[in-house]
Parts: sequence; C-alpha cells; structure tokens
Amino acid sequence: MNDVFWYRAFGLLIRSEIELPEYRPHRAGTPDVTILLSEEPLLLRQEFERRKVPIGTHLTDNGVLMHVDHAGDMIIRDGREILVKPLPDAEPNFLRLYLVGSAMGILFHQRRQFIFHGAAVLTGNGASVFVGPSGAGKSTLAAHLTAAGYRALADDTLPLREEGEKIIVWPGAELFKMWGDALEGLGRATDDLTQVSERYGKYFLSNPMVAPDAPAEVREVFVLEHGDRFEITPISGLDAIAALNENTYRSQMVGFLGNEAGYLAQLGSLCQKLDFYRFTRPRDASRMSEGIEMLSRHWSAGT
Repeated sequence: MNDVFWYRAFGLLIRSEIELPEYRPHRAGTPDVTILLSEEPLLLRQEFERRKVPIGTHLTDNGVLMHVDHAGDMIIRDGREILVKPLPDAEPNFLRLYLVGSAMGILFHQRRQFIFHGAAVLTGNGASVFVGPSGAGKSTLAAHLTAAGYRALADDTLPLREEGEKIIVWPGAELFKMWGDALEGLGRATDDLTQVSERYGKYFLSNPMVAPDAPAEVREVFVLEHGDRFEITPISGLDAIAALNENTYRSQMVGFLGNEAGYLAQLGSLCQKLDFYRFTRPRDASRMSEGIEMLSRHWSAGT
C-alpha cells in the first residue's frame, strides 16, 4: 500500500500518495484534491503512441493527459484528481516540479479559477501580487520581502477566488525556487540547499515568513520589469487586461478546456476590482533594498 500524505494549500485539503514538501502538512479529512500513483496515465499515453499521436498534453475523455520527459505521465481530471505514473528515470524533485506546477495549474483551470503565474506577499493592506515573465525576479523579490519581515503567500502558482466584491487568495507553496545568483544576492550560500533538478538549475529555499492558513484579500498587482531606476507607475485599461492575460498560468489551457467566455468575464471582473502598477527596478541585486523601501512606502501610504 502506498504511503498517504495530507496537506493544505490554496485553501484546499490535499490527499497525496507523493510527498510534497512544498505544501504545509495537515490532518486527514475529506479531501478537495486527491493525488494518486496509478498505471492509468501510462496506459493512456501508450494508447496514444499506438495511434501515432505525438506525446505531450492531450484532452481526453479521462481528463487532461500530460507527459513530461524524464518525469512521468499524469492525468488531471474534474479539478479534483491527479493520477501520476513516474518514469523509471524520474528524479523525485523534477517530477514534483511539474506536479505542483503544471498539473496543479491545469487542475485550477478545470475548476474555472483564474490562476496567476506570480508570487504574493501580505502587507498591512492585504495581499500584493507580483507577476512577470520567467526570469523577471518574482521569487527573488518575494524572498527579499520575507527577509524584510513580510509574509509570503505563494510562489509561482497563485489561484484566485472571487467572493462577492473581493478577490481572495490562500497560501500555497512554502518553498521558493531560486537561481544561484539570486541566492547570492540574498547572501545565501547554496551548499546546504537542495537543487530542484540536475536538469533545472534552481534551488529550493524555505520560506522563513509563512503566511497563516487563512484567506487574504488581494488589493493590487505589480508587473515587474527592469529599467534604469526604481519606479511604481499605475496602469489601467487595456494595459491592465494585458497584464492579466500575459501572466495567466498555463494560459493555453483556457482554450484547451473551452473556457474562453468565462475567462474573458474573469479578466473584466479582476480589472474592476484590483489596482495595477508597473514596478520598474535595476538589475543590480545590491540595490534590492531600495526597491523594498519603495514598496514599503507605497504600502504605508495606502493604509
């Protein structure tokens, strides 16, 4: 019999047969999401191969089948269940990278929740979200903010819930995934840190300022970009819609799952309920404290 682990993440109770140190442990109960080890994903992928269908991600009667080289096969279905068959050569950390990332992202798309590719921290005003393309420094900024005393809610995947006029986020992953040079900017050596994978040069860094397991209201979204100086600039209208669309986690799933109309309605609603800013800062890691001070002043002015 497989071991069973219980976790809380994103306001959901997760029962998993794969250990997931990214999420906070929890007592057993009635699960919202179940992660099972199963032969079914492999058998379904082999059926596609017999039909000469290229392996990748496919919508099937059984859900979404996802194959990841050097990791495994997964079926994500009904927004409630993930079946996993690791490949014989799978690195556990590399498999988890896609399980808590892409697979969970697909699961939230199935649940019709908007999901950011971003990080978030708690401030005196609620939750602030940081988005941007890969390499924009989302995790790095969140890690520096925790070092300054702010509690981090999530890194990488950030599903939102609309509750009346409020946009709500719950804590997610409790580990940052950071490049070695970003860790150097924090003054953190990598000697005692676990590398995400031999194929992926990031390291796991524990979040030292974990947010309480409670909902937080999202107030604002910062779009990260690099420039010559530190600057916070309001954006609105089409720029705000573009910020949402460009930073939707696994946005291709919207059309894949036939949720175009619902997604457009979400974009319109989020634009009305959230404030949007462009946060520009130099690449020089030694000046990160200036950016933290600017954000702190911004939040203090909003209280």
